[in-house]
Amino acid sequence: MPLGIGVEAKLKEGVIRIMNEIEDAEVALFATDEGLPVVFESRYNVGIVDRLAALSAMLFGVSRKSSNIVKMGDLVHLELALEMGRLFLFRVVKEVFLVILTSPETNVGLVRLIAKEVSKAARELLEGNRRR
Repeated sequence: MPLGIGVEAKLKEGVIRIMNEIEDAEVALFATDEGLPVVFESRYNVGIVDRLAALSAMLFGVSRKSSNIVKMGDLVHLELALEMGRLFLFRVVKEVFLVILTSPETNVGLVRLIAKEVSKAARELLEGNRRR
């Protein structure tokens, strides 16, 4: 997905906001449905970003297929509670999603609230970029 001038910088502001407001967030990234990171911030392990983007794309694709089977619309968000953390996926536009990796004790309500706001701003930005 080709991004216009300044779009990546605006998306980067979103992931920085997530990292600043969710203190136990380990990684925040925008990724494509092809498994490529667009922009990201990581507290500890930058090496995990490519793998996380690829894993998230796979989960996003499986979730999309599952939603088609039950005919309940496209995926809005997905949360995985893991032994050592939580993985959140939020659909932004058809081919881009937001991924947040946190500790298992994270404030889920806060994650959802901030992710919803960041996703909405990113959606408006990306849809505006398409029209140009």
